[in-house]
Amino acid sequence: MKRIIGIACLGFTLSVAGFADGLSLKLTGGAYFMSGGDYNAIIQGRTDLYHSLSSLSITSDLEKLTLAANLGFEFIVDITNNIGIGLGVGFLHATNVGSMQATYGSESIQEEFTPLLTSWPFTLNLHVTIPVSEKVNIHLSGGPGVYVSTFHFNRTSMDSALSLQETLAFDSKTSIDLGFQGTLGLEYGISDTVFMVAEVTGRSAVVTGFNGPWSLLGSWVNGVIVDSGNSPVWYDEVQSGANYYPDMAVKDTAPVASNLRNVRSSRISLGGFGLQVGLKFHL
Repeated sequence: MKRIIGIACLGFTLSVAGFADGLSLKLTGGAYFMSGGDYNAIIQGRTDLYHSLSSLSITSDLEKLTLAANLGFEFIVDITNNIGIGLGVGFLHATNVGSMQATYGSESIQEEFTPLLTSWPFTLNLHVTIPVSEKVNIHLSGGPGVYVSTFHFNRTSMDSALSLQETLAFDSKTSIDLGFQGTLGLEYGISDTVFMVAEVTGRSAVVTGFNGPWSLLGSWVNGVIVDSGNSPVWYDEVQSGANYYPDMAVKDTAPVASNLRNVRSSRISLGGFGLQVGLKFHL
């Protein structure tokens, strides 16, 4: 799929280039801070649930997935001196390890999440350059994008009272979703053809359709745990006491229970902002 999108972008670029006033290549990289959507809601929900149990003495908490590495490569066709059309590809990579550890009496429990989110945005942007001085420009860009994404996670659980230790591993199939992105930045000319770039970037995109193979392996007091399948990830909210807490389930059909509400397919929001620097070359 990424190859098909790349070929289409190249064909469009070559067709537009015949009317171009100039060509530019921009390379950027930096940090991106995203909202995370359902995944972060689930992590917060499980954290709140654990803290609501007075019998637990918690020593560490789970961690939300908020920080990603953000790389970008964009080929810009300059229609005029100040306006251009850019075709680009980006790379978002987010992962961490979050572990909840607690004790109750002489026993202990632990839950650890290791997520990995990868997304390749293929973007079409309108670029506007506003000269400020001989060497400095203000630069704005924005447009739609196709986001090709995968999501993986491992969840390991341990409970000493039950001699329980199990790991749920999930690998999603590729998800293809539409989104939008934009940047505001400064360009500083270090030569006639090379500019240093500093930008703030933002995007609105939601990754959906998480479905793929999973396995559950472990053991507990009653024996060995072995299970596997090919299923979607569901978002739900589970009742504990008077409150509901966001949670998840990996199974073929939507979970149904008297203590569940708001059951639906899970999704991850890539919405957020990033800070990046790089170089822009006038070809």
